[in-house]
Amino acid sequence: MNRLPNKPVIYLITKGNAEPTNFYKIRNDILHIVSVAVEVGINLIQIREKNLTSGLLFDLVKDAAAAVTRDSGTRLLVNGRADIAL
Repeated sequence: MNRLPNKPVIYLITKGNAEPTNFYKIRNDILHIVSVAVEVGINLIQIREKNLTSGLLFDLVKDAAAAVTRDSGTRLLVNGRADIAL
């Protein structure tokens, strides 16, 4: 059985430049990029913001999943944080 996708998988990775000191300044930029990626049909989005605290990363991922990717075919991945992905 061939399980290859019918079309190529396009994968977006966030920049990883969010830190606790700039989070509230760039949070909406990250969510906007995720939103545009969903609109143009990107298959996977990886939130790769390694410098955030667990709480800030959770809030970002929650907002991205709830507001942006929930009713789309886009899947959201969280870099190295299975606890937050759950």
